[in-house]
Amino acid sequence: MTRRHDHNMLNLRLCTAGRLTNKYHTIPISTTSSLRSLKIYLIKNFDLKVNPRNVQLYLRNDAEHSWTEYDEDVEEYTLTNLHFGDESFISIHVLSDDELKQRQQNIIYPIKSEQQDINSIVATIKKILNPPYTPGLCGLINMGNTCFMNSALQCLSAIPQMRNYFQTLTFNDNQQPKGVVGAYIDLTKSMWSGEHSYVTPRHLKEEISRFAPIFSDYRQKDAQEFMNYLMDALHQELIKQTKNKSSRISDLFYCKVKSTVKCLECQLNESTTIEPMNFIPLSIRKQQQQRRLFEIDYLKVDCSRQIFLVDTPSNGTITNLIESFIDHYLHEIPNESDVPEINRILPVRLTNNYGIEQYDKTLRLHHLHSNRITFFELPYRSIRSETKLFPFYFLVDDKQSYFRPPVVFCRPKYNGLGIDLREQLLQVINHLKTVDQVDLKIFWTDDYDKNYLFREDDSIDYLESLTMAVNTSFGQLYITCKKQEFLLDVEQEQPKPPNKLTLDDLFYDFFKEDTLDDQYNCSKCNKLTRAKQKSDLCFPLPPIIVIFLKRFMYDKQSINEKITTFIEYPLDRLDLTKYVTDNTNNAQFLYELVAICCHSGTLSSGHYVTFTKHLDKWYLFNDDYISEVRDQMQLSTKNAYILVYLKRDNKSVLV
Repeated sequence: MTRRHDHNMLNLRLCTAGRLTNKYHTIPISTTSSLRSLKIYLIKNFDLKVNPRNVQLYLRNDAEHSWTEYDEDVEEYTLTNLHFGDESFISIHVLSDDELKQRQQNIIYPIKSEQQDINSIVATIKKILNPPYTPGLCGLINMGNTCFMNSALQCLSAIPQMRNYFQTLTFNDNQQPKGVVGAYIDLTKSMWSGEHSYVTPRHLKEEISRFAPIFSDYRQKDAQEFMNYLMDALHQELIKQTKNKSSRISDLFYCKVKSTVKCLECQLNESTTIEPMNFIPLSIRKQQQQRRLFEIDYLKVDCSRQIFLVDTPSNGTITNLIESFIDHYLHEIPNESDVPEINRILPVRLTNNYGIEQYDKTLRLHHLHSNRITFFELPYRSIRSETKLFPFYFLVDDKQSYFRPPVVFCRPKYNGLGIDLREQLLQVINHLKTVDQVDLKIFWTDDYDKNYLFREDDSIDYLESLTMAVNTSFGQLYITCKKQEFLLDVEQEQPKPPNKLTLDDLFYDFFKEDTLDDQYNCSKCNKLTRAKQKSDLCFPLPPIIVIFLKRFMYDKQSINEKITTFIEYPLDRLDLTKYVTDNTNNAQFLYELVAICCHSGTLSSGHYVTFTKHLDKWYLFNDDYISEVRDQMQLSTKNAYILVYLKRDNKSVLV
């Protein structure tokens, strides 16, 4: 149940103070307009007097608290293709010709807002007074669904041997390296120069797209797949340049896995293969039934509000969640006479006590990114076919803010009068009177967003929403009185399953001896036979171990299904010694974690971020936004996807 508007139009919010969202102009534009058309519209309507190529445009991602930069490569894409939504915030920066030229040479300048039109003297003084940026703490601009690339690049940047090698790499002919190697060198130097708080990896994306055209567009991709292609490209170009059989990439990352297969019938034939790997792919055991904990904000017709924690199978639908909620409700409040009915519950995503996005009850729960969901109780009369639902909002009039969540009312579809809403209105007014006497006014809004004072004898056939407006003092008093009811201090992380899995469990599964039933073609028996297969790590192990947790399932029954099982992994002591064969020296192979690539959401719609270790502190890299991790509990997450471990005897080079 959303407020009606023309679905072919967007109302974009252009920030007028840089990236601050408290001041903006509303820009109406068609969903089928291209990015270039939007730039031209802004130039004409705001009298910018510049070429469209000088306009750099940014889109805010509210869910991730980050901004996406769109460059010239996507100017002909439509706003829908680039994920512009209604009421999305946008920001622009007008580049001078010199800045544009420097950007094309991959030299990045900090973005200036419209409020920073200061003269060169003040700018010089600020540059002297401000300390330089910390080398390595450099974000990467999202160029449009490129968070997968940014996350993978931050993982590699966290490896000391990797960055040190490429920062100092020279060839015998003293020529400037080109291709993927040249672009990666330039990016690494920029990120570790201390001159930038963020850079745009545009040059590297162009070069890797030539090597692997799958990355030439701006659709979401897989971070592990990108990292694998990047490492392969670097490896191949380095071998070609140095004329060696190995490269710094293979020396750092490649481990060897020996696979031994023995026929169980003849007991004579045994074959051994050795395969190099730059990732160790670990499958995740299927749990008996994965479950997920939801926080349900239940908003009743009489304005009361209750919050429930409901556990439900994670592979179910929203209907299954509603059923689990009703069972939980009966258990928690057995004496309640108004037990929720499944056809009188409306599941929605509620934002800022105003925005309402209705969920289809058949939607599968793995499509929900958040563990928090709002359930509206619907009026009894709403189950009749001749009624229409609409929201009732609660506004602090002089602040234009909503002091509590709305409720859902219903009205007759045809020939309705204001008096038909009297019973529902009395419930709301009686609820507000439990706080204090209130001076209020009620107005209704039609589908053209025009407001009218509510009267009981007026027609309500065009009513789309009701709003009750109160003064600031009552709004503040209401919030204070209902504070405990409105607190949402509940842990949102999905609970760990009772029989939790550890990284060691996954290694055990990877290296354990398995039986192959009639799958082994034995040359001695000259037929398919049963056999035993065993895998081991070959001595010695490389300085870097990259672990890939196989969270996505690709089969006919579960395409694009994501396994969200929590895996417990060590931060400072991963011991792989017991999995190494031919270890005649009894050497220990201990590793410590330096980077975690995390994926939230689904395969087709998700977001990547990375945790990395820097100067014995952990930082979260969310595209161009960087924050220090204060609590190491954040590092243990069910979203972990790629784990980068550094051998402990290399600890002296950690920075």
